[in-house]
Amino acid sequence: MLQVTADTKSVSPASMFCLNKKDGLTPDTSDDRILQIAQNRIPVANVYRPNTVGSNALIAAPTEHWETTRGWDFNVHRGPRTDSVVLLPGTAAWIKTADCLTIVARHKSNGLMAVAHASRESLFDRQRLSGGERRRYESVVNGIVDNLGNKPRKLEVWIGFGIGPAHFEHRFIDPKYGKWNRQMIDFFFTTYGPDVVFGDLAKGRLDLRALARSQFKLLGVPDDAITTDEVDTASDPNYFSRRAGDPTGHNNIFVINNG
Repeated sequence: MLQVTADTKSVSPASMFCLNKKDGLTPDTSDDRILQIAQNRIPVANVYRPNTVGSNALIAAPTEHWETTRGWDFNVHRGPRTDSVVLLPGTAAWIKTADCLTIVARHKSNGLMAVAHASRESLFDRQRLSGGERRRYESVVNGIVDNLGNKPRKLEVWIGFGIGPAHFEHRFIDPKYGKWNRQMIDFFFTTYGPDVVFGDLAKGRLDLRALARSQFKLLGVPDDAITTDEVDTASDPNYFSRRAGDPTGHNNIFVINNG
């Protein structure tokens, strides 16, 4: 399984840390200030920050167009608009979340790593149910497996820093979204198994970790190669959470591919 540690000087394949309210962040904290706080914990020269607005399930490579900013002990490369980035050994990713999952996947043979912002919309193409034009990847999970060499049995995966199912309801009786919630939850339940819905089906408590795990397994990633955490951003006051009432503000996750 993928060994992820908070020790950025570790020799483990991946190290990661999250800056949030416990680090003094507020909704108004600037990116410059966030990087000032982070810089002593980033031991590499290049940090990639994909623009994750839109949840399109796409993956960016380091060879694509990035806008580079210098001014710290490392270079920050921003854009393009994707949910994930492929990291070469010795580089890092920076993503912002506020309930959405962080997924880290590593190819055990070549050392390539993908780091993804995985919202519900990143894990599910709405057009599959609404009948519109389908996007390239059904889920960011498909994109990760494809861009890491399409050899799922060689992947190891970590999933976490997201909302727990107890606080991620999609009720069937919702006056505005009830019909869509029922259609969506029924699809998840039927396609990915009962574990993706927590408790009473009609409350629609979606378990994003279980959903991502199921998708990886269906693509051939061994279950024992997938690790999840127990963070619930909606109940832990250290985290920014849209479901818990934070209209703005983000958790800032930095992931380093140690090679």
